[in-house]
Formats: sequence, structure tokens, C-alpha cells
Amino acid sequence: MTFKEDLTNDLDIFLNENEFAVDITYQAATIQGIFDAEFSSAVEGEIGIESTVPQVLVKTTDVPSVAHGQTMTINAVVYNIIAIQPDGTGMTLILLSED
Repeated sequence: MTFKEDLTNDLDIFLNENEFAVDITYQAATIQGIFDAEFSSAVEGEIGIESTVPQVLVKTTDVPSVAHGQTMTINAVVYNIIAIQPDGTGMTLILLSED
């Protein structure tokens, strides 16, 4: 078995809700992903803006038809999908926006 096959088979270990993952409702199904709302700040002159950037890391095979404008529900919050970044290792990072 190749390293890539080993890695793909082991993704479920990281996406176990008893480890790092949370349940995500996507397209009427429940999938697991690693959710993060990373702090972000920008300063221009004397004005600063602070925010969070919600994002989720999921198995690419769990979101084969993911598209901008679709939604995901995480921890009872509905998020819009605003960016999709497959990483080539079987995982996809999805950037989210809360309205």
C-alpha cells in the first residue's frame, strides 16, 4: 500500500467526533469535519478591523459537488460556502461566512 493510500484510509481517525471533528449538516446529510473560527485582523492607518474566519476541513469525497453559495450547518449555525480549497491529499478546506 502506498503512503497516499494509507493517508486516505486514516482520514477517518482525524475526522472522528471523539477526537477533532464536529458534525456538519451538508446537503441533507451529516458529515464530520474539523471546524475552526480563526482570529483575523487588519489595520489600515489608525483603523483596525477584527474578525473571525470560520472554516471547516472535510474529506473531499464527502463533498463531491460542493459549490459556492451552498450552506453548511455547524453547531446550529448556518454558514454560506464562500471558498473551496481542495489540497490534493483527500481533504478540502471550505471557508464560510455567517449571515
